[in-house]
Amino acid sequence: MKATVLKLVFEASLDGNVHTAYELHRKYRLTPSEIRAAFFFLKSNKIIDGELHHFQMKSELSDTQLGAIYHAIEKRELALDEKQIEHFRMKAKSRGEHYFPNMKIIDKSLKAG
Repeated sequence: MKATVLKLVFEASLDGNVHTAYELHRKYRLTPSEIRAAFFFLKSNKIIDGELHHFQMKSELSDTQLGAIYHAIEKRELALDEKQIEHFRMKAKSRGEHYFPNMKIIDKSLKAG
């Protein structure tokens, strides 16, 4: 399980509302396997209630539960692995070619203004 993915799922759940796996995929472009791994880690540590498709964070967390989250995300590796870097290089456009992002697929909460 990637610590960065766990951090995103945990932070999304902090509001106490019910969340869905699809919502996490749509907002952060996480894969189903990434969401599943983070979900089962949080579920096994009794940090969230519910099922994979509809879950929410418990209203109160113990020091042990907070410690489990902290230790899982404290050593996030922010560097991309070699395969991912090569994948980006292959998809890269030449310097003179214009790029126009597809703004329709970006979650509204991540857009400025």
